[in-house]
Amino acid sequence: MAADNQNITMCAGDTFIINIPIKDGSGNAVQLTEPVGYWKLANFGNNNIVLSKDTINTSTMTISLNPTTNFWVLQIGLIKDDTLPLTPGSYYQQVQIVDGTSEGVITTGTITINRTL
Repeated sequence: MAADNQNITMCAGDTFIINIPIKDGSGNAVQLTEPVGYWKLANFGNNNIVLSKDTINTSTMTISLNPTTNFWVLQIGLIKDDTLPLTPGSYYQQVQIVDGTSEGVITTGTITINRTL
């Protein structure tokens, strides 16, 4: 079950880390073995992807097990070069996790990019 309305507001060019604990629909820890994460940012309306990251091809997105909470945590690092070229406005974000043959969308929401003065 996806956690909807995970909304973020930031300024173009900001450095920002999105932390997402991976939980089931009841809020419990999920058992994963070799998870891969995919994050996409798209324009509303036409769904054109303007930015994407995954845990395979980028060092700014990771999944790791927090031994204290026993939750897997997905971290998406946004750097200046990711957001500075984006037109200010609201974008749709979606995160998908694949673990072996299981896959699912774990969060959706809006990222609003404000202009930088």
